[in-house]
Parts: sequence; structure tokens; C-alpha cells
Amino acid sequence: AEDRIQRTTQGSGSAVDNRQSFVGVKKNGIGQFAFGRQYTPVFNTGAATSPGQYNNVVGDMVYAGNSSVYGSSATTSSGNNNGIGFTNRASNALTAQSDTFAGFQVGGMYALNNTNQTETAAPGSTAAAAAGGNTNWGGWGLGADYTWNKLFVTAAYQSFKTVYTNAVLGVAENMNIGGLSPAQATAILATTAPVWQPTNRTDKQVLVGATYDFGILKAYAQYVNRNVVENDTAGVGTNGASATVINGTVFKRSAQQIGVRSYVTPTIEVWGSSGTGSFQGASTGGAVTVGTGVV
Repeated sequence: AEDRIQRTTQGSGSAVDNRQSFVGVKKNGIGQFAFGRQYTPVFNTGAATSPGQYNNVVGDMVYAGNSSVYGSSATTSSGNNNGIGFTNRASNALTAQSDTFAGFQVGGMYALNNTNQTETAAPGSTAAAAAGGNTNWGGWGLGADYTWNKLFVTAAYQSFKTVYTNAVLGVAENMNIGGLSPAQATAILATTAPVWQPTNRTDKQVLVGATYDFGILKAYAQYVNRNVVENDTAGVGTNGASATVINGTVFKRSAQQIGVRSYVTPTIEVWGSSGTGSFQGASTGGAVTVGTGVV
């Protein structure tokens, strides 16, 4: 998977698997099955109802942000970077999608990634970074849509869980979950070694959308909600110090937007959208909480 908020890697992998990489079978009149690294049900639902068609232009409240957090000043804590609204892709995912029957189409996803590594060094040491900890990540999702004449309505729900059974040394690419910018993460790692406590983090996401084609233009509407809850285990914190742990909601974001899209010529389209949203993170004042404690 790739989602900093879930404490999974955001690395793009190789040139082969940096987007989607899967195999599957399809039978017209029945549906399709696929396995591998794939887009999630919520991502696909949003893509079908996005007035900007996921073009990364500033102002999209559902597919937030105009660039990766690694290439701009946007951070997870600002609620303004790609993927902040929902999980885009999942590795080791089994998906199923039905064909369309009487206007209805349904689909689902199940994903599981278990990494079992024994913690062999004290938390905070270089060896601990290599050893890691026992990590279990998994998730599932459902989606459905209905088409009636020029009306299209769709909805998707997905739920993920990340479990660390050992304390794990933080690294720069995934420390952004608590609001750290890349520069802050680099500065902290240069002088200390934040450690994630054994933890159980759940992430529930929903997206509802609709479109209506008036002919001269097409209207769009979307709503997205994401709620992340964490239950940490108290214990070792930064470099062996006692930790202030997070329990309860550590991330919550919702947004809604409407938009229109229309052809000016057969090859040129224009679009516009407007929306509002809210964001709640784990940062408080000048201190940033990174899941284990304030660093």
C-alpha cells in the first residue's frame, strides 16, 4: 500500500509498479477479477465524478493538492497534498467488478500485506531501523453505481488497518503523518530517532458522487470523508524516553464540491468547481505529535 497516514510506505517502487501493476481476467456479461497493485474503490468512484478529472490543479477539494508533498511546501497536516482525502492505491489487492445489469454495477476489493521481522536491537538504534517490527496491514472496500439515462450516481466505502506489534524507528518518508514537513523530518532525524509505538491504526473512508449530462454541459457533485483512529501502547519514546501516546482520532477530513464541464470545440473542454472542507490533525501549538509522542 502507499499511504503515510496509515504508516505504510509512499515509495513509488520500481518503474514497473509505481502506479498499477496487476493481472486479471474479464468475461463480457459477467465481470472481471484482478490481483496486484491497483486503484481503490474510493479512488475509482472519485475519478468517475471529478469535474477536474484528477488533473492536480489547485482548488480540487476532494482530490486535494497540486503536487506531491515531497515536491512542495504542502504537508499532511495542512490537508493539502495528493492522497490526503483517501487512499489511492493498494498493493496485494484482489478486486472484483461486475458487468452492468439494469443500470447497476458493483465491485469490491480485499488487500493484505504482512511483514514479519524480528526486532533485534534497542529502539532508536541504526540496527533497529533495519530490523523493523512485526507489521500487518490490510483493508477492504466496496463500491456501487447506477446509471439512469443521463444521471450517474456512485458511492464507495473502504476500511484499512495498520498494526505494529513492535516499536519501529521513524524514517523521513513516512514521518509526515503527524504534520512534519520533509525539512522538519530531516532535521529531527539528524539529531534523534523517533520511534512508533506498538499501535493499532484504523482508517475509514467514504466517497459519494454524481453527474448529470445536460448536453451543453455536464454537472458534477462529490462528498468525501476520512476518519483515522489510533490506539497506541505506552512505552519507549524518542531515544528510549517515555512517550506521550495518542489515543482516539488523529486525523479527520471531509470535503464537498460541485462543478461543471463543457466542450468549447470538439477537442477543447473547460471546467470549473467550487467546494468547502474541514481538516483535523494531531498537531498542537508548536509541537508535532508523530504517533508515539511529541518530538
